[in-house]
Amino acid sequence: MAEVAGVLGLLAYSASQQLGPFGARVPDAWEDRLVAIHTWLGHATAVLVTGHLAGVLWAARLHRENYVLAMITGIRRIPRAVEIPAGVLRPIPRQEGNTLRQRVYAWLNYRRPVLGSVLLMLVIAGAAMLPLIEALVRLNRLLPAY
Repeated sequence: MAEVAGVLGLLAYSASQQLGPFGARVPDAWEDRLVAIHTWLGHATAVLVTGHLAGVLWAARLHRENYVLAMITGIRRIPRAVEIPAGVLRPIPRQEGNTLRQRVYAWLNYRRPVLGSVLLMLVIAGAAMLPLIEALVRLNRLLPAY
């Protein structure tokens, strides 16, 4: 839904300014309708995100489990009534001659999910920060020096 809202935003921008990726291909008459649908989809996305967060908090309270922490770390609390099969919690054996790829995979697999989660968050944050950094660089070029 967010992707459709983004495309509709680009279409609305192209209709009003005759700029953007679609340029003059979008008629001016579409602008009001595109803006209305784009706005509605944005609000619908916000409602769905809010509902999802409320559902996670409700389920966490109902089951008395920290689902948010489990999503970040990848580790979930195991109830005491559950018997853990033998060999599940054994450490990864250290072997001589492991390749770099095998060692990296050992740190990113299900046994050590925290490092993989942190690396994934850093990649996502870095990708999200690039447009902001580019905008700040452009703004800096426009501002006069002291």
